[in-house]
Amino acid sequence: MIFIIISIIIVFVVGTLVTVQVIVPALTEDSKPVPKEQEQLPTPEARTSTEPQPLTQHSSGPQLTIQKPISKLSNSDNLENQLLAEMQGDAPQAESQVLTEVQHSVEPKETVLSRLQLSLKNIYNMPSEYQAIADQYIKNMDQVYQDTFTLEDHPNMDKITSFGIALLHQYANDSKQTYLPIVEHLISKINEQLPQGNELVHLPTKWNQKYYFFCVRLTRMLAMFEILSTNESIKTICHQRIYQITPFLWKSLEWDHLMGIQNAWIAIPRLITNFLKETKTYEKETQPNHIGTLKQIMKVEFLKNIDAINLDGIWIEKSCIFNGVATYWPLVESGTFYASVFRALGFEADIDDVTQKILDKILHPSMDIIPLGLFGRQSDIRITKTLKTNWSNYQRKAGLDIGIFPVAGLGVFKSKDFAFWVRVQRWYIAGYEADQVDFELAGGWIQMRKLYLKSIEQSYESMTWQKIKMQPGVISNEDGSDDFEYMKPQKEEKANYPMDVISHVGTLMDEGRRVLYWKNEYKFKSLFGMSKITEFGVCTDNGLVMQMEVLNKTDKILKIRIKDDDAHGMEFDCRCSDSNQKCNNGFVTVGKNDSIVVNWRQVFKKEEDDHPQEVTRTTKGHMTFKFGGDDYVIESRDKLHFVIKNSQVLLAGSFEKSLSYIIEYGYKNRAIKFEFNPNTLMYKAII
Repeated sequence: MIFIIISIIIVFVVGTLVTVQVIVPALTEDSKPVPKEQEQLPTPEARTSTEPQPLTQHSSGPQLTIQKPISKLSNSDNLENQLLAEMQGDAPQAESQVLTEVQHSVEPKETVLSRLQLSLKNIYNMPSEYQAIADQYIKNMDQVYQDTFTLEDHPNMDKITSFGIALLHQYANDSKQTYLPIVEHLISKINEQLPQGNELVHLPTKWNQKYYFFCVRLTRMLAMFEILSTNESIKTICHQRIYQITPFLWKSLEWDHLMGIQNAWIAIPRLITNFLKETKTYEKETQPNHIGTLKQIMKVEFLKNIDAINLDGIWIEKSCIFNGVATYWPLVESGTFYASVFRALGFEADIDDVTQKILDKILHPSMDIIPLGLFGRQSDIRITKTLKTNWSNYQRKAGLDIGIFPVAGLGVFKSKDFAFWVRVQRWYIAGYEADQVDFELAGGWIQMRKLYLKSIEQSYESMTWQKIKMQPGVISNEDGSDDFEYMKPQKEEKANYPMDVISHVGTLMDEGRRVLYWKNEYKFKSLFGMSKITEFGVCTDNGLVMQMEVLNKTDKILKIRIKDDDAHGMEFDCRCSDSNQKCNNGFVTVGKNDSIVVNWRQVFKKEEDDHPQEVTRTTKGHMTFKFGGDDYVIESRDKLHFVIKNSQVLLAGSFEKSLSYIIEYGYKNRAIKFEFNPNTLMYKAII
């Protein structure tokens, strides 16, 4: 990490031509990057966490060399500072006072405990159904527990921890005395069945429940109880179980060397229990060599360049990668709890403020709709309940803007009439992630190209596979024999990766034109074997215009959905390379070993000359369309793509070097310099 920081300083200080190499890890087909063997972990008896070092391996792979003329820039011109200012400049002030570590070290424990208790107040709204359960639970604890909170005679950790966390937050809000006895009873029931011992490495097989419920939600619930309760016997159980599950700041059960928000999930409950029960251990574990990574997570240190060490985390252009998957679920699920208690302990944290800014970039200002797959694996497409529960103080400041998130391959288009999201495949990011419950929705995550119309917002429902395959852009088996059971993991989660990816996403906002465009070429063995899908698309305020080509290499006939039955009042057109197919039923079929090209559009006005009417390809396979009388070609070259307007190179887009202030690239034997725009995340030709 030190070397990376020094390198960035050198690049921005030295006023010379610098050559930067981006080393990209190689992936085997349909696989996830695998780190080399990790260092031997300290023994559990050590009891004090040692800060794990970043994995330092680099897999061999293609290299991209970009020449960057860098002049000496003032702080106001420094691109990194511009991006950080945009991200953090108007961050809301945290309610909890942040103290220096020197001040914190001399504070009485009672003062910090009082601040911890206040940090849990008014940051969470208990779902209304939990109040009814609580009213019944306090009357007949054993019976309600058995009826509601067990799974095959074991504690149902999903339900218990969700309910327990909600009761504890509500107690912090209103001090209603019935809540704590209920949580005490839940903790006692869990304690009766969990194995004993100093360190719990494996859960008993018969439990068959996700580690997340133990490593994250249970330890959070136990730490909260320690903060709020005066029942010393139950608090001792909480301390012992947190220590047993999380023996080090960076290790919990089988999870170890955790990075990103996962590290905060497991480390902060341990810090809390150590602060309250193990002062010497707490003092050791809050030394810089132990807690440095956690501080970088909580006071967000954005990732800046793709490398072979770690992709997980929050990127400076607001992509979020979690376990190799593009998703914002970990941030939204965390709420403000971790940041709030971390500040109460005396440390700086702004991850909650950063999350709210990201939400503003993605969410529509007035629609309760979220893009499928970007906020979890479940089928829900609405977010109001989650925000009301976990982000009770969030005030939406979203605008009707267009944005891209190059690392994740995400494009966002928000207009007064609709919201639209598209995520193109990236070879280094999983196409989708499945668990034992949610494993059928992959086609929707990858392919659905749906305009969510404001005029009929209330009619949209949660997705099922039967609904998804009726959405535009989704491919399914023509005979209805879609079977996803083989994609169901035996335990925990399974990530599935695309192959042979060529993709880009960009905007024309530098031109003042509300246009989002993308290319998405890939193979997805998990769903379609070696079939090749190539997709070009343009979204404007008039709607959606697309071209898709599918080369079917499965042993079944495939069908492509090219119409949205929900989009009342919009016009649909379809033209297929197979002249016998008229798209009358909203589908185009692709026979075995056949290839089909289909052009289709979903627009408000068919004869709107100022907006694209179709997307086509040049003889070299590059995307082309017209807008406002101008001809645009989007040309892919290496890891960049170029926007050519009326034969002149106008813009470039890249997902590999987010912080290159100026890049120089050879195009048709001519060197062209591009300057990065931190607002649009596109490069504009300057020479």
